[in-house]
Amino acid sequence: MQKELTYNTRVAWTEKKKAIVSFEDLEKGEIAISVAPEFLGHSHYITPEDLFVSSVNTCMMSYFLNVAEKMRLKFSSYESSARGILTEKGMDFVFSRIEIDLKVKVPDEKNTKRADRAINMAKDGCFVANSLKTEVVVNYDVLVV
Repeated sequence: MQKELTYNTRVAWTEKKKAIVSFEDLEKGEIAISVAPEFLGHSHYITPEDLFVSSVNTCMMSYFLNVAEKMRLKFSSYESSARGILTEKGMDFVFSRIEIDLKVKVPDEKNTKRADRAINMAKDGCFVANSLKTEVVVNYDVLVV
């Protein structure tokens, strides 16, 4: 039997082009969101576009951390930034590409190869990225410090 996991969120409109996102687990808190300013929304609010790009970026990190733990990879830091490219397509827009730049710092050369393998496993296994039509590109550096 195939395993299924379910994640529930709730969106409640508050005013104008703003809303609150909440989660089944109330301990997770809430996120105030807005339509993006580029689409006549509000500045300084998290947007669906921000959440979309960050979900790919954080999934990549989560997968890396799980693989690194199983591999007993020694590393001192993981940092990544993601850039989502929204492209006009007909009357609408689509994310045509998400680019993730990440850096992992390891203590020695031995762990460089392991980190390289863990990153590639995360690239291949990130289920959020694998669920998208959008191209996801991962550029990375593993640094010995």
